[in-house]
Amino acid sequence: MSKVSLTAWGYHVARPRGKGPHGAGTVIPARQEGMMAGLEHLMPFTPLPVVLDTNVVLDLFVFDDPYTRPLAEALAAGTLTAWTDADTLAELGYVLASRNFQPGLGAPQRTAAFERYRAQVHMAPSAESAPMPSLPRCRDRDDQKFLSLAARAGAAWLVSKDKRVLSMADRAGLSFAILTPRQAVARLPPRG
Repeated sequence: MSKVSLTAWGYHVARPRGKGPHGAGTVIPARQEGMMAGLEHLMPFTPLPVVLDTNVVLDLFVFDDPYTRPLAEALAAGTLTAWTDADTLAELGYVLASRNFQPGLGAPQRTAAFERYRAQVHMAPSAESAPMPSLPRCRDRDDQKFLSLAARAGAAWLVSKDKRVLSMADRAGLSFAILTPRQAVARLPPRG
């Protein structure tokens, strides 16, 4: 008997082995697999891989923004898996260390925010060690690192508040969705 498993969020059913109308090893929309309805709880859970840009990380780990709180809860619960790399961590560290960023926020709070984030993310392979797909170019070169990270990490979502990053959401050649925090929260599975 072939093993049937749901990929992230139950949107697709994978048939690693076996035969069927879609062939072996194909990924097909779950809605075409009516026999699977109601069995999602029996399937192995796969956290959804995401990349968070620096402003979203700050909303989650410094400002405790109520609109992004469901994303923080999903990270803590393991529903989402966030990915980072040396470049995006360096940008976060630079912002947190800046005198102009939240002048009333002391060094211990800044360090604690950085460490809380660092404890919840996974390090993606470096650009040198992972093959890099061709990506559209972001108008702000400083934001290109988030597109590259999302591609290397196999992220499903790049969550951003940056207008230049968000303007790329409909570009061809991206293997991930670019979402605002509110869009990402709206796509989270219902808690239950």
